[in-house]
Amino acid sequence: MNKTYMLDTCICSFIMREQPEAVLKRLEQAVLRNHRIVVSAITYAEMRFGATGPKASPRHIELVDAFCARLDAIQPWDRAAVDATTEIVIMPMSVFTTT
Repeated sequence: MNKTYMLDTCICSFIMREQPEAVLKRLEQAVLRNHRIVVSAITYAEMRFGATGPKASPRHIELVDAFCARLDAIQPWDRAAVDATTEIVIMPMSVFTTT
């Protein structure tokens, strides 16, 4: 079964810096298994803002563009995505809630 991995901004940053090695190996394994590698529109926006800000290096935008070109998709961040994320985030919290 193929999976979809949605990367957050921090993981994307690690990958573009090519470290730590464990993250790169995990990504490589996912790609070899034909899993989809995607980011959300929010993550894409954060990477673009970081690449064009006043402290950004001139090569940063090139790295972001090259990284995004290798992704399977940049997913929209619509209402359904927000609702699904909310459910995932509150699940672990309910494990620690006592009655």
